[in-house]
Amino acid sequence: MKLLFFTFYVFLTCNLHSQQSNNEEISYEDILKNKAREMTKELGRNFSIIANKNVKKEVKERILFETTSLFLNDQCKIEVSSKYRPETNIFPIREYLLRLMHLSASNGVYIEFKNVFVDKDIEQTNDGSYKVALRIIQIFKKFDSNNKLIYDDITEKSIELFITASFSEIQNKKFDVNSIKFGNMIVLETYNKINKNTIKNENVTRP
Repeated sequence: MKLLFFTFYVFLTCNLHSQQSNNEEISYEDILKNKAREMTKELGRNFSIIANKNVKKEVKERILFETTSLFLNDQCKIEVSSKYRPETNIFPIREYLLRLMHLSASNGVYIEFKNVFVDKDIEQTNDGSYKVALRIIQIFKKFDSNNKLIYDDITEKSIELFITASFSEIQNKKFDVNSIKFGNMIVLETYNKINKNTIKNENVTRP
C-alpha cells in the first residue's frame, strides 16, 4: 500500500512539473497571439449569429451586446466593401451590427471568418497600451426571401487588437481577458471569388 501511494505521488509530482515546464516554455507573445486568434474567431461566430435570419431576435440582441463589449468602445469602426464598387462605407460597431441584424430579418445573410493571421508583432501605442494587428478572410453571402444567392464576396480585412494591461503583467502572463479589446476593422482587398492564393494556412504569423 505504501509502495502504491509512493508511486502515485511520484507520478503526480512529475506530471505537475512537466505541465509547469511546458507552460513556462510558452512565451507571452505566443499566449497573446493565441488569445487574439480565439477572440477573432469568437467575433466571427457572433457576426454569423446576428446575420442568421433563423435566430430569434432576443438571442441576436444579447449577442449584439456581447459583441460590442469586445471592442474598446462603441465608436470603433467597421469598414465594409462591395465587389461592385471601389468606394467603401464605414460604420461604428453598434450601427454596423444593427444594420446586419435588420438586414437578416428580410434576407438570409451568411458571414464567416475563414482564416485568422497575426499580421504584426506586439507594439506599444502612444497611450501606453499594446497593439496586435491581425488579418482575416471574411466570406459574405446574401440570399433573397426564397433563399436564392443574390450576392457574395470574399474580403481580406485587418483588425486591431489592444491590450490595456501593463507590460509587466503581459510579460508575467497575468493579464486578464477583459484587458484585451478590438479596435477598428478595415478593408484591405475584396475578391470576386476564393482562389488558392486568397486562403492560406491558419495560425501563422505573416511577415
